[in-house]
Amino acid sequence: MADSAAAAAPQTRYPTGVSRLRLAIEPFGRVGFRVDVYADEVELTSLAAGCGVDPHRLLVPDNLLLAGAEPRTVPFARCGACHVPGCYDTEVTVSGEADLVHWDFSGRGVPGGRVSFAADQYHSEAVRAAADHSWETPERTACRLVLTGTDRDHLRTYGMRLDFLTGHGEELMCSLVLGDDRHQVFVRTPWQGRSPQKVAAEMCAALHDEPWRWTASWHPIRHGLRRPKIAGPAWIREHW
Repeated sequence: MADSAAAAAPQTRYPTGVSRLRLAIEPFGRVGFRVDVYADEVELTSLAAGCGVDPHRLLVPDNLLLAGAEPRTVPFARCGACHVPGCYDTEVTVSGEADLVHWDFSGRGVPGGRVSFAADQYHSEAVRAAADHSWETPERTACRLVLTGTDRDHLRTYGMRLDFLTGHGEELMCSLVLGDDRHQVFVRTPWQGRSPQKVAAEMCAALHDEPWRWTASWHPIRHGLRRPKIAGPAWIREHW
C-alpha cells in the first residue's frame, strides 16, 4: 500500500524562499481530526505522505512545532491511503537560525526541498493553532484536559507513560504503556452525562493516585508476560 502511494505521490516541490505558515485543524473520517499545514497556501501534508497527523500528536500536550535551542524531529504526515500512524510516515526536523525557522523533511513521500519561515510569524501561528480549541468535540476536550493536566513525572516513577486517550461511547479511556513496552494499561471513567471538565478531572485524580489503588485493566504487549507487579486488587486482564 505504501509503495503504491509513494509511486502516486505528486512530484511537486515545496515552496522556496521565506514562506508564511498557516495551520488548519480539519475533521477526518468519522471521529478524527488532522492538522493541515500550509506554506504560502500550498498544503504540504498532501505533498508528503498524504494526510496530516492528529493534533494531539503534534500540538498537545506539548507544541512540537515550536523551534527550540536544538533541532527537533516531529511527526508531520501519515499514509494517505490507510491513515494509520507509523505507516508511510513523513517527519519534519524543526530548527531555528537567527530570524528564520527551517523545516527539513524525512521519510517516505517527500517531494524534496527545505521550507523556511519568518520566525515571528511562524511562532505566532504555531501558538495560535495550539491555543485554538474551537474545533474540539466534548470527547476531544476531555482528552486534551487529561493530556495537559496529568502529572507525567508521577507516572514515570512507576515506569509508565501516557499512550493515547479516547472518549467515544460511554466512557473516557486512557491507555498507558508500562515498562519497556511490556504491558498496556487501561483506566476508564464513565461519562454519565457529565461535562468534559468533570470527567477529565476525575481521570486526572485517578492517575495521580498510586497505581495499585486504580480500577484498571491490563494486556501484555509481549507474548507470555504475566500480571504486572504494580497491579492492584482491582486490576483485571483484557482478553482480546
